[in-house]
Amino acid sequence: PYTTLFRSRFAVPYMDVITTSGSATNQAPSVPKIASMRAVIGTAPLAIASGMAPENVKPFLEYADCVLVASNISFSYTELDPKRVRALSDIVRAY
Repeated sequence: PYTTLFRSRFAVPYMDVITTSGSATNQAPSVPKIASMRAVIGTAPLAIASGMAPENVKPFLEYADCVLVASNISFSYTELDPKRVRALSDIVRAY
């Protein structure tokens, strides 16, 4: 079976952004996983697509170029929580 790291390295020439996630919605990947992926893909863009929130995003910022966020900053599937959006954006901007 192919590992996440092998798949990441293989995908670089075929993808605009290498994107990964945690094990489920609202579950962040581990920081070591993201750090390892960054080491393998070099300067290719890397995005995290689950589990990012104001409470946990900071350690990922040195490795990820993008975070895709919805449920952790929302009241519902159709309404964002302005306070959580601001909190997350303040952390990312400060980095």
